Amino acid sequence: MANTRGRRKGRIPGLATAPSMDDDEDDESMRRFNERLRDMIREGREALGSKVEVVYDEDDDLENF
Repeated sequence: MANTRGRRKGRIPGLATAPSMDDDEDDESMRRFNERLRDMIREGREALGSKVEVVYDEDDDLENF
């Protein structure tokens, strides 16, 4: 059995191909994903550096918390 690991079906190794529309769409999708991921990491870091203060009256029913 021939070793085909890492090869795409129908592709000749060493032969350069022009980028397709699918590649452009994949690149744009990955760029958007990376941008969202960077934003989430930044927001997470900001949240870790912030403090939350909880204020309640003694009359509040704390048993439900």
